[in-house]
Amino acid sequence: MIKRFFCLLFLVFVANNAFTEEIYISPKISLKNSLLKEYLYTKNHKTSQLDWKIDNSPSFGFEADFVFERLFFGFDFSYGFYNFSGKMEDFDWLDYENPNHVVRYSCHNLILSEDLDFSIDFGFHFPLDNSKKNFGKMFLQFDFWRTFVSGHDGWRYYEDWESSGNASGIFEGKVITYNPTIFSVLFGVGGNYYFGNKFSVNLDFLLGLISSGTCVDNHIKAVTIFEDKVKGSFFLKGNLYFGFDFSKKNTLIFGGKINYLPPIFGESYANGILSSQIGGFSSFSYEFYLSYRIRIL
Repeated sequence: MIKRFFCLLFLVFVANNAFTEEIYISPKISLKNSLLKEYLYTKNHKTSQLDWKIDNSPSFGFEADFVFERLFFGFDFSYGFYNFSGKMEDFDWLDYENPNHVVRYSCHNLILSEDLDFSIDFGFHFPLDNSKKNFGKMFLQFDFWRTFVSGHDGWRYYEDWESSGNASGIFEGKVITYNPTIFSVLFGVGGNYYFGNKFSVNLDFLLGLISSGTCVDNHIKAVTIFEDKVKGSFFLKGNLYFGFDFSKKNTLIFGGKINYLPPIFGESYANGILSSQIGGFSSFSYEFYLSYRIRIL
């Protein structure tokens, strides 16, 4: 899938480079907070939920935009740093007669190893007034997102183990890993408006048309790998930033993004074997970023 993205990117870049009126590049740094949730259902009963909370994860990246008359193409790439800040909580509801009672609970330190996000936008913009600076836009976005987190050390309380006297315990070392990979297609609207000659504000709002992916959960201590093939059709993204023009070709940007993917579900496999259970995934994140946009053409 990644190879297809970059092949498409290369072809569109070549086409745009031959006919483009304007080209912009924008290196950036950001700080991101995320909550990933992993679900497992047996029929209508939620048997398990894992909450992966990622705090203040730094990342770097860059954007590029190509504009020809009223058409535009752009891509956005970001990569999260190695980060030790966060925690993972594991809840198990194993009492079918009392479905709200947590029978097993554990908590672990979270380490983020990778957080990659790559998107491509195609669309057109239209003027909001007689100036060339203020415009609205409509576009399609193709987004590829992948992250890799792991739970380390921690403690547990398993109520159903009380009779053996081993209900409480501690974990040492790497206990569990989680690797969701999600591809989404979204429709977006937005606009850019200048206040005076230097200050501008840009707002984009996107609604997902389809999201699908694979989420791999490796229970290292239990020697079990769960793989959920999930799919859904609702995804919300927002991007708001403020710009200050130092010159016609240099702009300092400060902004924020928010992403919300409600629970999506699909088949669940345990060690490669299709199970009767249903797996699910959801995510929520917000981030603040600082970038410097340079017009090179």
